[in-house]
Amino acid sequence: MEEQKLEMMELSSCEKLILGCMYSYEQKTKKRPELKALMQWTSEKHGRNWKPQTVCTFISRMEKKGLLKSEKVGRVSYYEPLVPYETYIQMEFEELCNVFFDGDRKKMKSFVRMNL
Repeated sequence: MEEQKLEMMELSSCEKLILGCMYSYEQKTKKRPELKALMQWTSEKHGRNWKPQTVCTFISRMEKKGLLKSEKVGRVSYYEPLVPYETYIQMEFEELCNVFFDGDRKKMKSFVRMNL
């Protein structure tokens, strides 16, 4: 997927949360998450007790946007982000920089150094 397409793509806060959970689940377990694991992860890490259909809706939206792919093995679907973690984080930082610092990276770096 082209980076330009990714920059224009809008994700809801819930989609971002699910995507973030996928990244952290993969990093911690070295496995691709399935629905049950994602539901447990979002509940434990973020206090979200979503129903399976709700999580499936977010996943479906992100698949349509080209951010994830799923693979069905037997009765279980496994999910995998198509955007590398580092690329996604960089895009989020760029968006924050553009929205809050008028695209000025020096201002953003200064803010981060002084406040975090």
